[in-house]
Amino acid sequence: MTTTSFVELPAGALRMPVSRTNDLVLDVADPASPWRRRDLAISGLLLGAGLVGIFACWFTGSGELTYTDQVPWLVNSVLCGVVSVLGLVYWLVRGFRQVNLMQRDVQRWLVPWVTEQHAALRTGDAVPISAGTLVSAPTMTRVHHAHCPMVRGKSGVAAVTEDEIRERGLTQCGACHRG
Repeated sequence: MTTTSFVELPAGALRMPVSRTNDLVLDVADPASPWRRRDLAISGLLLGAGLVGIFACWFTGSGELTYTDQVPWLVNSVLCGVVSVLGLVYWLVRGFRQVNLMQRDVQRWLVPWVTEQHAALRTGDAVPISAGTLVSAPTMTRVHHAHCPMVRGKSGVAAVTEDEIRERGLTQCGACHRG
């Protein structure tokens, strides 16, 4: 199914109809969150197991009277801390990976539009760009500077004189004739 829609761009940019043959589909359950439930479950289990292990080692080691009896619990507590950190690192790595995949999907989706915009800018009549050149097309009701984004890529654009502007009753473009 081909649809035509207008894509809103920042002020001063080109606004043209864009044909799409497909909609953007991201391979995630919730586009607002890059993590899948499985990723959250694995990182949560690692983090939880590590924290429970730290607490158990602290509780058990605190009951020992001598330093030599406490050291094994301290070492185990450090290892449980490493497990917790691995859970957080797994969570971050999976999130960054999903964000990169989503960016790649968006870039693939934008390539036809960018190509179409580039082709639209390259086609059209060439207008000499100089400081005082005013341009218009036969069907336009406004006069523009040659560098105005409103006429870039349009066909039939040609330089106009002050007499032509008065004869046709052309008004100034609001985008390029700002005070």
